[in-house]
Amino acid sequence: MLLGIFHPEIILPHTAYEEDELHFILRHELYHYKRKDILYQFITLVFVSLHWFNPFVYFMAKAIEIDGETSCDEKTLTENTYEEKIFYGEMLLNFLKTTSQKKSYMTTTFFGGKRGMKKRLTLITSKKARKKGTAAMAVIMLLTIMLSVCAAAMSNEYFDSVFEGDASYLADFVKTEKKALKTIDSS
Repeated sequence: MLLGIFHPEIILPHTAYEEDELHFILRHELYHYKRKDILYQFITLVFVSLHWFNPFVYFMAKAIEIDGETSCDEKTLTENTYEEKIFYGEMLLNFLKTTSQKKSYMTTTFFGGKRGMKKRLTLITSKKARKKGTAAMAVIMLLTIMLSVCAAAMSNEYFDSVFEGDASYLADFVKTEKKALKTIDSS
């Protein structure tokens, strides 16, 4: 797993790895580093913390996590044979069997549950190109939440000051405009 924002480090369980396994693991984590996935995990954590009461945010966080992993899997396995993809999927399953999986924030460790792992393995072994729709949906959800936060941050006092006071000037303005339109029409 990749750990840290400013000086990221790769941390691996203390086990014996084959050369092929290390190649795939390090390449996968390198893509996490290049894509700045730790930063996205931090932003997601901030939104989950601010909107802990909103179940939609938890779905968004899980979608972002799964998309980050599947995207790195896709990059890691570009131009690999089908047999190498199967090896990679088996390596992931073996990793899950041999290590205890606990959710760690601010890391790129994968804790997507059964559905997330099933999706990940399906995409790994799929011979079709991955669709970009899921990633686009995660971005849209993130933008929606950001706009919601901005709207909630605006003070009601601002709106009250705009609409408070005597509004009779508006009625006078409308009457004046109607008269002006009538004189234009009668001319």
